[in-house]
Amino acid sequence: MPRPKAERPVPPPASRRSLAAGGLGLAAAAYVGVDYLSRASPSLHGRLQPAIWAALALATAARAPFYRRWDAEIRAAPWFLAAMLLMLAALLCEAISVRFVSSVLGLRWHRSTAPLPDTGQWLLLALNERLPQTVVYLLRAHIISLHHYLMLFIMLGFSAFFDCIKGPGLGIGTRKRTGDGYQWEYGF
Repeated sequence: MPRPKAERPVPPPASRRSLAAGGLGLAAAAYVGVDYLSRASPSLHGRLQPAIWAALALATAARAPFYRRWDAEIRAAPWFLAAMLLMLAALLCEAISVRFVSSVLGLRWHRSTAPLPDTGQWLLLALNERLPQTVVYLLRAHIISLHHYLMLFIMLGFSAFFDCIKGPGLGIGTRKRTGDGYQWEYGF
């Protein structure tokens, strides 16, 4: 008869509840807000960005010993790496295609031709007339950029530590990256 596994120590439920109730979402919003300060107040940004990085690292390090699904994370790691390779392969195919089209048709054509709009862009353009002007300005603002999406992706993977999602976090990241790779490759 196999021996039952020993229970790992679990942090008190109050700390878990506060993070799952929106603490990680607030941390993500704070990260984007602090990063936006690089344009508004560079000196304040220089002081706050290391502080928020340190707070996120300390919170993760404090939760890591109490995480119960390490075996599932380790099983998901090869699939996560394969998903990253798929996304990099899709990016390489896109770069080769753009290079080929640019070399065949010339850079003048490449610069003068408007990009094809997607259905999300059509929806936002249609909503421009129906939404309040403040919302339209907010949607048009360049607040979120690529490195913000990458940081939010990292937070998605680590959110399993804080019981915001059911683990494994690398499994969630694998599904997200695989979907992104297929979307980039096939355009849907």
